[in-house]
Amino acid sequence: DIVLAGPAIFLATAGQITLRSNAGEEVLLLPGAAAFATSDEVYMAAFGSGELFIAQPGTSAPASS
Repeated sequence: DIVLAGPAIFLATAGQITLRSNAGEEVLLLPGAAAFATSDEVYMAAFGSGELFIAQPGTSAPASS
């Protein structure tokens, strides 16, 4: 399971990946396809074979002077 700390974008770049939300909804991602999870999602599960990138907001680093 992938624990989410806010909204997330999932991008498949190879293979076939199925994402399942904590609500039980599923989506199949083929190469080049993306899915968005709102901040209401607590976790996602990923099944299949391929390459999946996940982008989530993080903490910004302080600016250097």
